[in-house]
Amino acid sequence: DCVMREVQCEHCRERFLFKDIATHHGICGRYPINCINNECEQVVPRDELDDHFMECDFTQIFCDYAKYGCDRMLQIKDRVRHNEECELSHLRLKMNFMEKQIVEMKGKINQNDALAGYHLCLTG
Repeated sequence: DCVMREVQCEHCRERFLFKDIATHHGICGRYPINCINNECEQVVPRDELDDHFMECDFTQIFCDYAKYGCDRMLQIKDRVRHNEECELSHLRLKMNFMEKQIVEMKGKINQNDALAGYHLCLTG
């Protein structure tokens, strides 16, 4: 078999020389790739791997309440169960977060009022 013969990729139908098959498979968007999550057994075309990863049940994510203080990392497949099991603690975290924001806003309002009073003293 001649390495200079023309072949067609079985995944994308692009044509190239047989000698370049390994190079082509390294960049072919339709070439099947195993999901990078060890527990996932899905094989997807290379150009769909990012989309699959974002939806893969085994992708590690931060809890939906991370911005409020929940530090749990979990797999996508466990998100709903975690949110249900931790509903009360999530509500407490969110309440504490909002209370801190209220305190900060009151401080800014008081600071603005003080500056406004100082400004009136200078101009009055």
